[in-house]
Order: sequence, then structure tokens, then C-alpha cells
Amino acid sequence: MEEKDKEKQSSIKMTANGIKYESKHHSVAISKDGKIRTEQKLTRN
Repeated sequence: MEEKDKEKQSSIKMTANGIKYESKHHSVAISKDGKIRTEQKLTRN
């Protein structure tokens, strides 16, 4: 049951500048020129 909830929180968006992927703990942006930027989200449990 918990795994399905995690799946729902992940999203991949195609933007004009590239691809943006967001999961529960990370945000990753891949720009058209190939640069990858990863950010760790601060989560409170």
C-alpha cells in the first residue's frame, strides 16, 4: 500500500527547457544542453 503512495508522488514533466523529474525526496532538472541539476528536498517525518 505504501509503495503505491510513493509512486503517485513521482512526476516527470517535459518543459521548454528540458525535463523535470520530481520524486518524494529529490528534484532533478535536465536541461536541453545536458546539464543535470539535482536537489534534495527537506522532508519532515
